[in-house]
Amino acid sequence: MNDDVRSLFEITKTKTFLNNASHGPHPEPARRAMVDYFARRATNDIPEEELGAVVEETRDELARLVGAPRETVSIVGNTTMGLSLITAAYPFEPGDEVLVLDRCFPSAVLPWLHLRGRGVEVRLVPADRYPDLERALDMVTPSTRLLAASWVRFFDGYRMDLGEWAAALHERGVRFVVDGMQGLGVVDVDLPATCVDAMAAGGAKWLLSPCGTGLLYVAPEFRRELTMPFAGWMQMIEWEAFDDGHFLDYDVHDPGDGRAFEAGTYPFGLLVGMRESVRLLNEVGIANIEKHVQGLLDRLVERVEAIPGCGVRSDLSSGHRSGIISLETPDPRVDTERLLANDVIVSYRQGGIRVSPYLFNDEDDIERLVDVLAGDT
Repeated sequence: MNDDVRSLFEITKTKTFLNNASHGPHPEPARRAMVDYFARRATNDIPEEELGAVVEETRDELARLVGAPRETVSIVGNTTMGLSLITAAYPFEPGDEVLVLDRCFPSAVLPWLHLRGRGVEVRLVPADRYPDLERALDMVTPSTRLLAASWVRFFDGYRMDLGEWAAALHERGVRFVVDGMQGLGVVDVDLPATCVDAMAAGGAKWLLSPCGTGLLYVAPEFRRELTMPFAGWMQMIEWEAFDDGHFLDYDVHDPGDGRAFEAGTYPFGLLVGMRESVRLLNEVGIANIEKHVQGLLDRLVERVEAIPGCGVRSDLSSGHRSGIISLETPDPRVDTERLLANDVIVSYRQGGIRVSPYLFNDEDDIERLVDVLAGDT
């Protein structure tokens, strides 16, 4: 990435921020857009048609990000909401079964466990070291309707092969629903080509967007099995229909696109930020971002493995890498605190130091982390 991209992120001026798997910082275009929105909102100076454009332009950018038709993309509040919409829309019956991959972030697990109250059996698929497709397939029964998993594991960055898992599950008549929170934005993907049935992701990490934003992708074939989980007024009408003669007909219908999973008034002030952040990612190009991040991680691995007692806990094979790497040190919890005290921002997760650089980082940031970790500063 060039200096022009780095200059868009205020945080690079004061910190060595290598913690994008936690909360991604807002780039300057997103910050300005949100400030402008709320300033104009204070004087009620935003026409309705502009608000409608915010929603649809955000949807367009999200669809571009995942390589999917815009009608397959819904705007949701976060990962949990997106997955919960699937649990509400799918016609589960008592005795049906759902498999959920173990060692995923709770937001990717709890919506499915909640189905137990509807008589659905939910079983965890063990993932002792890494997710094991064959082990998951061995657990499939005639009652298995769906398997849920995280694309990228939050603590060590292990990335599943979505296409491989989707193909194997579909051969057995099992749907595949994915938490994409730690992958979208840093791993280049064409979601329709992977054949996943649905993916949900919040915007607050790699999408550099405000909390309270996110996306839900639903493949057309899977969409036909789902029922609209609720009806909201803004999904039942078009933006220009406020004053027409049918406004009070209370026509409940499936809009036939991503709006079926959206309810009521949108968080416009947040969506202007999401629109600008995702637009920036699309303009830079996710493939370019992924290449840049992998280069930084390669440099990190090389430098860390030269420090006595330090190493890498993550799977570094090309098909399973993401934007996250987990480091082992003699005392990772203490070392994390030492890094934070020196304004090198990382996270301690599941026994390792989690490092997650992004498009605004450079090799100097990696050297700064290594220097502090090695005690050279």
